[in-house]
Amino acid sequence: MARPVGLAPGGVALVAGWCAAYAIAWLTGAASVVVVLAILAVGAVGAVGGGWWRLTRAARTQLAVAAHTEVGANSAVAVWLANSPHPVHLRIIDRGDDVASGWVTAGRLDADACFTRRGVIDHLETRVRTAGAAGLVWWERRERVDIGGLVIAPPPSGPGARVEMADGHSDTEIEGTNSGIGGEEIDGIRPWHDGDSERSVHWASSLRSGTLVVHDRHDPLPQRWIVRANPAAADLDDEAGRCRWSLDEARRSGAHAWAATGDGPAVPIADGHAAARWSASCVPPAPRVQIGRRQRIVGQIGRGGRAEPVTTLTPRARWTTAAATGTASLMLAGALESTPIATGLVALGTIAAAALTTHLLRSGRPIPAAWRALVTSASIATLAVIMFANSGGIDLLALLHGPLPQLLMLLVVLVGFECTDRRAARVSLAISVVVATYASGLRVDGRLTAWLGLWLICLLAALVVTAAPGSPSPASGVASRRWSHAAARAGLEVGTGLVAAVTLLSMVSVPSGPAPLTLPTFLDNQRPVGAPGVLSRPDGAPTERGDPGDGTRGGDAAGGSNGGYPGFAESLDTSIRGPLSDDVVMRVRAPEPDFWRGQTFADFDGRFWYADQDLGEQHNGPTIKVPPAIGDLDEPWSGVSTTPFVQTYFVEVDQPNVVFAAYRPTQLTFDGTVWLRPDGALRSDIVLTKGSVYTVVSSRAEITATSLRDQGDVADYLDAGPRPQLDRYLMLPATISQRTIALADDLTARGASTYDTVRAMEAWLGANVEYDLDAPVPGDGVDAVDDFLFESQRGFCEQIATALAVMLRAQGVPARLVTGYVPGERDLISGVWKVRGSDAHAWVEVWFPASGWQAFDPTSNVPLAGDTRPNTIGVDLMKATFAGVRDHATAVVTVVAIAAGGGLLTRAGRAWLRRRRRGRWGLLQDRWVRAGARHGVDTTSSNPEQARRWADLAPLHAADAHLLAEELDRVAFDPDWIDDDDHYRRTKRLGQRLGV
Repeated sequence: MARPVGLAPGGVALVAGWCAAYAIAWLTGAASVVVVLAILAVGAVGAVGGGWWRLTRAARTQLAVAAHTEVGANSAVAVWLANSPHPVHLRIIDRGDDVASGWVTAGRLDADACFTRRGVIDHLETRVRTAGAAGLVWWERRERVDIGGLVIAPPPSGPGARVEMADGHSDTEIEGTNSGIGGEEIDGIRPWHDGDSERSVHWASSLRSGTLVVHDRHDPLPQRWIVRANPAAADLDDEAGRCRWSLDEARRSGAHAWAATGDGPAVPIADGHAAARWSASCVPPAPRVQIGRRQRIVGQIGRGGRAEPVTTLTPRARWTTAAATGTASLMLAGALESTPIATGLVALGTIAAAALTTHLLRSGRPIPAAWRALVTSASIATLAVIMFANSGGIDLLALLHGPLPQLLMLLVVLVGFECTDRRAARVSLAISVVVATYASGLRVDGRLTAWLGLWLICLLAALVVTAAPGSPSPASGVASRRWSHAAARAGLEVGTGLVAAVTLLSMVSVPSGPAPLTLPTFLDNQRPVGAPGVLSRPDGAPTERGDPGDGTRGGDAAGGSNGGYPGFAESLDTSIRGPLSDDVVMRVRAPEPDFWRGQTFADFDGRFWYADQDLGEQHNGPTIKVPPAIGDLDEPWSGVSTTPFVQTYFVEVDQPNVVFAAYRPTQLTFDGTVWLRPDGALRSDIVLTKGSVYTVVSSRAEITATSLRDQGDVADYLDAGPRPQLDRYLMLPATISQRTIALADDLTARGASTYDTVRAMEAWLGANVEYDLDAPVPGDGVDAVDDFLFESQRGFCEQIATALAVMLRAQGVPARLVTGYVPGERDLISGVWKVRGSDAHAWVEVWFPASGWQAFDPTSNVPLAGDTRPNTIGVDLMKATFAGVRDHATAVVTVVAIAAGGGLLTRAGRAWLRRRRRGRWGLLQDRWVRAGARHGVDTTSSNPEQARRWADLAPLHAADAHLLAEELDRVAFDPDWIDDDDHYRRTKRLGQRLGV
């Protein structure tokens, strides 16, 4: 049964990196960070279950070992593990000692086993260990494999053990080759004669005389030697080796060898195998030294970790890790808008670290001490520069946007210089997770998706390459097929993981916003306005009451007083709408769409709207509590719930000092001074330049059509108890026509709710007027509403909203004109709304007694707050994917075609090169090997062995198989062989008959 054995070295750092990314998601509310979290979480599940799945699928281990071996000698062992296409690590254990280990690839391992304890064993223990593709969580399966009695003999060691002669001579200790043989000399030393091979050579005399000289004997050699092992010897393993030495000496001397333990009965030893077997178990082996659990743990830690079998890092893995960490650093540098010099230094440091550590990996040398000292000195110097540059007082928000990301990039570079093993590589990747998610929380630009996708690809590739045991040898076509199969499996696993991640994200709502602890605010290149509290142009010059914005119809949008839109001024001419660009003016991170309100207008004279002249109260940031304005309610009535609605505004182009906010703002995080006006508008004392960031928290009433309809007729409510503050929002211009009032009366159903009245007026406008930016201008003294409703019946948002507001006022309903931006287009990956200049808009706010002001717009479709439900991140991802494929179908098809064509060309090129390198006979040899592999023949077998296997499988083709094997061997080994076309064709036909 498979069981987990632990994390790979550096796995804890990756877990910590995920936790840090979770904290970043909570602090920033960035949907892109949640996407990363989900992908990494799915990958973690795969990392946990991948090893278990691989071990579960693999068949039981099969071993093939020699009949006997010696202690300390290398003995070949073959391992088969069927149904195991993935590499797994195998350990072979004999009575607690590791004797062999290695990677099983393609179900086969050939290794050398070295046994440390003698004996006769019937089984070995195998421990198969593997992890998922990322190599993080390791699983192990232990098996008992029967091997049929393996003899592990002690190596023979002299002098020999005690020998007892069977013919009655006294016991003799055999101490050398010539000693221990009984008999008396007849005539002393004599020259060599035929038959003297049974006697002992006298080497001293032979060397002096130059000829072989032997001792002549009175009686023949004894017929039986009994070797007795001493079970009480101090060193039992040495005693067993001496017994084997004596038994071998007896056989070399021509005597019959017998063996016994102590005073026990003797048994005959027929041959060397029997001698090895008896000496392996004649006396018990020395007891194994037991060590404590603490020592075992320390030893395992010293070997580089308990779970992962190897800790070495390949150069390819090192560069893949550098790609992931470098991409994350460049993402963060882009988010911080770092200078090209700073970005270049980060990239250069990452490349230099990868190059130097790769050199160490290839040379096998440790990190030099001087190198460590240099890196440490550079780190301290860089840290000092960063801290000095940010020494002007640091609070939490400044820390998150200032020194912290810079320190993170420094840390990425420094850890790279220590990245020489798998643990350090995974630590670097964990830091890259923090850096990339930090950058995702800060970046809201359109390039985030591309950067994030590139980093994720590099990260996953680095994890897989780091965990890989090594690449297979490309010596044959089998290796290339393994690579193609591995690539197909990897693609399937990645695709399955992405589907699982999207499924998980489909249950996760878009984040509501950053934590209150880190509500972002950042004002860059502050430009003060000319008059505090007064609405100003982007250049800081104040606008005046009666200023028509751009001044003339079709004025310069780029250089106008309000950034091209006349609604951001003290007054609004309903006959003017300057041309607006499609450039992104700001990005808003918010979970749901809403109107981004900027300016309110209460007074209307028939053509111009005018803003309130009361500047309000001045408040200093960064945290500003926004009190209720005119018409706002401290708390909505019962039955209407509220929820916090967090918006973060990222300014992309210089704008007036208008602070935008969704209704109704309760808290503003703004690093400056803001004027809170009685009409609910917010104005700063500086122009909002490009790069400015601020956050607004609104208390948004969950309004639905039902809740608005339940509030009845607002006019009847005000008649019962008038509110003087709302009187100005009921004032009608002196130029209003009777037919405008009559139309309003016709569209108002008696006894109906105000909500139904608003919808009826919107429906009439939608059916009877046309939206047209080139609508004609009413003449002087002509009521703009009357001209729009009954004469031109063409207009733009300011005119349409004005007509709706005037008709509602004619029915006794408080209404006002509001300008700002509609939500814009949502970036489904970063989770921000891209607001363009063309999204500048005017709409109507209607007052309701139970919920305060409510926005209505006849020309845009912004749902009521209670009717909006945030999409899940998974739905957004699927929409983004489909939209991207649809919008870039040609590019997608082109990329796929280029990739497929490139793959086919690469494969064809490799095949051509292989044919050139191998030649036609080499290709025929490869086909012969592959055909044998299909029938279970070992690919490392010789050609004659394969032929014998073929003969067993197909007796009718036995002769063809032997002839083909013989010809292929001649090609490889016969120096006189000459290539011949006819001979090749005949040999090829042999192979064709065999299916080769």
